[in-house]
Amino acid sequence: MGEETGIPEARRTGTALQLLKGLHISLFTIFFLVSLILSVLMFVFAANTTGTARILWQGLAISLLAATVFSTLQILITNRVSERLVTETVYGAVQSAADRMLDVHREQQRLYVPLASYGEAMSFDGRFNHDLSEDLQGTDRYIFYGLTGRYVGPRLLSVTHRINDVQVIVGDPNSEQAIETRIQHEYAITDVAPGKEAVQRALVEAVDLCVMGLFLSRHAHAKIELVLTPRPNFDRVEICDSASYLTLFSTRQDNRAAFPQTLRWAPDSALYAMTLRDAQRAADFATCSLRIRGTTDERELLDFYNDELHRQISLKDLQAIEERFRQFKDDFLAKLAQLEQELTTS
Repeated sequence: MGEETGIPEARRTGTALQLLKGLHISLFTIFFLVSLILSVLMFVFAANTTGTARILWQGLAISLLAATVFSTLQILITNRVSERLVTETVYGAVQSAADRMLDVHREQQRLYVPLASYGEAMSFDGRFNHDLSEDLQGTDRYIFYGLTGRYVGPRLLSVTHRINDVQVIVGDPNSEQAIETRIQHEYAITDVAPGKEAVQRALVEAVDLCVMGLFLSRHAHAKIELVLTPRPNFDRVEICDSASYLTLFSTRQDNRAAFPQTLRWAPDSALYAMTLRDAQRAADFATCSLRIRGTTDERELLDFYNDELHRQISLKDLQAIEERFRQFKDDFLAKLAQLEQELTTS
């Protein structure tokens, strides 16, 4: 409340000083007029007398008139100084209040205004991918919380910096809610939604790309944790040390836009803390998880598929997934390189 009322308080201070100044001038005016009248009367008395009395009245009149003139000069100087004092006092109070209001505005902006906004698009946004890549290059922690995370692996493999803590939270492809989220993400523009089996198959293939990408990144980064949740986040969250990214599928205005609006938030913003807390809560209620380290081998990955994903796949199937991932990665990184070149030349 102090910041909001700072300027009215400054105005009240200025008004009070102006009133005091006006009172001072009014009192002096009365004093000046009384002194002037007395001086005139004394000169009149002196003119009507002789001898010592005349000299006395003239001396008193001259002294009073001189005192009046001196007081007038003093008041004029004091008045000028007081005007400057009032101006400086009011200006200082207003400036102080304005500074406080500016600090409040900056605090509100820091908490609730994103660092950047990337609009809806039919294809990859070069600025978004550039900023996310830059943040990944310097982060010690990376959290992904979304539906499939198929682009996570290529991003991690393209990072030259070693990330110590990677956590990827995606939907369990066996979950009904994950299937429903997939429909709303990918098939919003169709009049007739595809069958459940086709959607689940597409979801499984996308999650396979995520799993394989994390597995192939195990030597590039210190600790990688894959978490499967039956209730995936509808919007996508990516969190680095320097910023978090919130992709808003829930507020997409154009269902044909393959990439909804994304907002980039500062680490000390309210939305950064909120998305981090939601990701941690989702990880706590996961159906299953897989910790991937440099020593994790293909046999452990097969056990994860068989025991946790309930898919009986062979080493040959795993190799086929790897081949599909490598093709996906190459295509994606080539697109990123093209976008980066376009940004550089534009």
